[in-house]
Amino acid sequence: MLVLVLGLGLFHTASLLTYTISLNSELSAQDNVRLAERLVAIRNALKAAPSIERETLAHQMSGGPVDAHWGQRALAVETPADPSARAPLKKLMTSLVPELTRDTLRVGTSPPLPDGAIDTHLTMVSVGLGDGTWANVSVVNSGHLHGSSTSIAMSTTLMAIGVIVATWLLVRWSTRPLRALADAAQQFSGSALSPPLSDTGPHEVREAATAFNGMQQRIRSLIQDRTLSLAAISHDLKTPLARLRFRIDDLSDEGLKQSITDDIEEMEEMINGTIAFLRGEASPEQPRTFELRAVLENICFDHSDRGHSVTFSGSGRGIIFGRSSELKRAFSNLIQNALRYGDVARVLITDTAASVTVCIEDDGPGIPSDHLAAVFTPFYRVETSRSRQTGGVGLGLTVAHRVITTHEGTIVLSNNSPRGLRVVVTLPLAQT
Repeated sequence: MLVLVLGLGLFHTASLLTYTISLNSELSAQDNVRLAERLVAIRNALKAAPSIERETLAHQMSGGPVDAHWGQRALAVETPADPSARAPLKKLMTSLVPELTRDTLRVGTSPPLPDGAIDTHLTMVSVGLGDGTWANVSVVNSGHLHGSSTSIAMSTTLMAIGVIVATWLLVRWSTRPLRALADAAQQFSGSALSPPLSDTGPHEVREAATAFNGMQQRIRSLIQDRTLSLAAISHDLKTPLARLRFRIDDLSDEGLKQSITDDIEEMEEMINGTIAFLRGEASPEQPRTFELRAVLENICFDHSDRGHSVTFSGSGRGIIFGRSSELKRAFSNLIQNALRYGDVARVLITDTAASVTVCIEDDGPGIPSDHLAAVFTPFYRVETSRSRQTGGVGLGLTVAHRVITTHEGTIVLSNNSPRGLRVVVTLPLAQT
């Protein structure tokens, strides 16, 4: 829009200036022709009239910018100053009356004023009548400024407004499919519920929409195939794990039996956690508006009911738009992490003008600063022993991060002083 306005504005202004200059030049030429014809008519009329009637006739033929007189001498004073402005008039008069010569036609200025000044607004023409007398005609120089800077500015402004409005409507119309493509790409999560993008608009946009729909389908198929494959693997693994549970009952060594049981439970937890993580990428739940406070209160109540040290506070309601089951799972993972590593979980919810903030704190050892960014990586654990007593399978923060970013929110981890971890989650409020 800016390029069009500037470009068309410059061309429009240049065109108007060129037109104004050409128009003034043409009008000046036409005025000179009419003036020459009028001067010749005055000369011929005075020449044909008796001497006693010439002054009266000259007054009668005066009018407008022309003031004619009859006299015994020529009043026009020819000067070398600005001869080009008077040359066309002189040339036209000699073409109309060939007998006019340099001695019988003078085009110049009026006689100097008493103080020596010359009136530059007057052109004086003296034409000899052939008997020693002269017709002296003064002409007011009116100029020909047809068009002004104000009219040019107004015309350019109106043109610019028209271009802005028309271009804005055209851009909005032509980029609507692109905005739809951007929105679809932003909202796409691999879910089978995501509708295909409508292939409307210009040819290039339709091609992009078709390519996006194809990519969307391939990603969806990839996620489904991977989930089905892992589900099949988990099913195949659970069968021998179940047989192992039966077989360890025959062991007499209780210590060995407990070690094997712990290993089996850890394997099942890893399998179940991985399958749940992958299935969560294609949640069938439809987004809706709900109160986040109620979700957090239920999570905290469940943990408190099981004897965990969980406190909930804050006056915020957190009316948001999204998938409540996904966010419940994300905050459950964060609270479980606080209880696992810090023994306590303090949950605070606050509302702002456009977002809701949930702060979860614990009294654990925190996370080393060089690991804060990496803990969102799948299967990443700060403690590398993989023991069930020191942590899970490394998917809790990954799931929470994915769910929160999918809901256009942010999650920030920081260490408290002297100990403990603080998790701050910010989500946008629903648009009312």
